[in-house]
Amino acid sequence: MNLRKFKNKVLVGAGSTLAVFGLGTLSVFSPQISANGVNDYIFSKNYQKKTTVNNIQWWLNHRDDANMSYRYGKPEGVLVHETANSGDKWDSNAIWNEINYMLNHSDSAFVHSFVDSNQAIEIADSGYLSWGAGAMGNARFIQTEQVQVEGKDAFAEELFNLAVLQASYLKKYNLSPSLGRTVWSHSMVSHQLGGTNHSDPDGYWADMAARFFGTTYTMNDYEYLLEQIYNQANVKAKYKVGDKVQIASYATNEANGYDLR
Repeated sequence: MNLRKFKNKVLVGAGSTLAVFGLGTLSVFSPQISANGVNDYIFSKNYQKKTTVNNIQWWLNHRDDANMSYRYGKPEGVLVHETANSGDKWDSNAIWNEINYMLNHSDSAFVHSFVDSNQAIEIADSGYLSWGAGAMGNARFIQTEQVQVEGKDAFAEELFNLAVLQASYLKKYNLSPSLGRTVWSHSMVSHQLGGTNHSDPDGYWADMAARFFGTTYTMNDYEYLLEQIYNQANVKAKYKVGDKVQIASYATNEANGYDLR
């Protein structure tokens, strides 16, 4: 972890038969059309949602020397970070190196989770605050770090993994995505709440979007991606894993438009 990124963070006290497999539904992540080329690319790839790795270290935010409760007793939303370590782009083990570095320097700063293009890893209990975005941000939001990656597909899948993880956080606490209410970046906290002066992930997103997609990527674009994934996750499966369903021999499409052929 590049601790220069954290130097201003504040510790806050306080007719055929078809077997159903996979996620338990015949539907897939439905492609959407957005106003952003990065999101459109993500939707076109139909990435599969991955299981979040549970590496929660309970001692991180279950402490006797500080009040680790959110200001209203529970999180009010999610917050996006980025590690600001460009060296991670060429390190296949970067996410674990960043996690271990943070665990060894947790009295200075730590977050709840990390993502890269391959996985999402939780390291702290989301029911208690972390120390990553100054007192104002810490007291409100579940915080996730993106490890810097390199390449078009790597960036797209990292954003997808981030959105899947943060959508699950919002659902867990009965929150819905709304930019400036339940969805924030570290940069937004710096400009709107104060107590910190970092601008991540603005620069990282702008660079990756420009180089690999010839466009921009902002929190407005990310909130749209997050909302689409959140809404998809809220669709209840009609069938459960292991069920067998009968499909008419003349059927070509599901009701949701999915091509059965």
